[in-house]
Parts: sequence; structure tokens; C-alpha cells
Amino acid sequence: MDVNSVTKHNLPFAEYTVQFGVTSKKPFDITSKLGNRSLAGEAFNVAPSFFAGKKSRELKKFKESTEKYSDYLLIYNLEATDL
Repeated sequence: MDVNSVTKHNLPFAEYTVQFGVTSKKPFDITSKLGNRSLAGEAFNVAPSFFAGKKSRELKKFKESTEKYSDYLLIYNLEATDL
């Protein structure tokens, strides 16, 4: 991924905190903050047959979060969408 494409798509964050692994100490895999903007993100690798369910669970997690963010990000493997 080209760094310039992130800026072009309106993600102004210069630094991100990324949590690796299955056990979570923070509510989201990826977080960032810049001024009054904040980002929550999830990253996963999933088979195409499980993609819809996994995506739904992650979107529900965003929606039900007690902390509200200005930006949300999902990162997943291209093969998951079976394009």
C-alpha cells in the first residue's frame, strides 16, 4: 500500500498503535488519535466462506463501542472477498 493513498483517502494520522495476536488488551486492533479525530480499526485474515460473518461481527463491535471514533478501518485479506 502506498502511504500517499492513505492521506488521499482522508486518514491524516501520522502514527498508529497496532495490537498483534489473538488475545486483546485493548478494544480494537488498530487505534490512532490526532487532534479531535480518532480511529478504531480491526484487521483479520479469513476464508471467503467466513467473511460475511466476520465482517458483521467487526462492524457490530464498532457500533456497540462505548467510545465513539471519527474514523473506522477494516483491513482484511483480498482472498476473503473471493473476487
